[in-house]
Amino acid sequence: TLNPIKHIDAIGSIFIPGLLFVSGSSMLFGWAKPIPVNMANMSTGQKIRVAGAGIFTNLILAMIGVGLFWGTQGWVTEAAPTWLLAICVGCFLLFPINLILALYNLLPIPPLDGWVIFNEIFGLNHWAMRWIQHPAAMICGFIVAAMIMRVSITPIMGFVSRVVHASLP
Repeated sequence: TLNPIKHIDAIGSIFIPGLLFVSGSSMLFGWAKPIPVNMANMSTGQKIRVAGAGIFTNLILAMIGVGLFWGTQGWVTEAAPTWLLAICVGCFLLFPINLILALYNLLPIPPLDGWVIFNEIFGLNHWAMRWIQHPAAMICGFIVAAMIMRVSITPIMGFVSRVVHASLP
């Protein structure tokens, strides 16, 4: 559902971010409640579309972030108020955050969306499915994913930084 209220988790969406904010933390963190989807009655194409919806949304938000940043960069001057600079920074951050989330969700590791897409395209047998979904295999997969993301985030952020510096007056 696109209704954000359905995704609010009392602990992850309200309590933890609120506690971090009130405590003066330099970082805010939270999560949303996933909406369960029963894929048992879906065709392969429907499963791929459902799994790809979040990835596609992240890519669209990344493109919107680029457009908004380029549209607001003319507002960045020495006399600009702080709230306006915050809006420009927020627009700038939409791109790398959503691009990284899309890449992360594409990894073929359960329970990520990339796993559903990978499994639907290549159709792993029941034994392979049980082995890959074993907690130890999932932990190894997330360790590998963390290493891949660490290597891929640096060039993405470097590229974004070069684009921003090149486009500012």
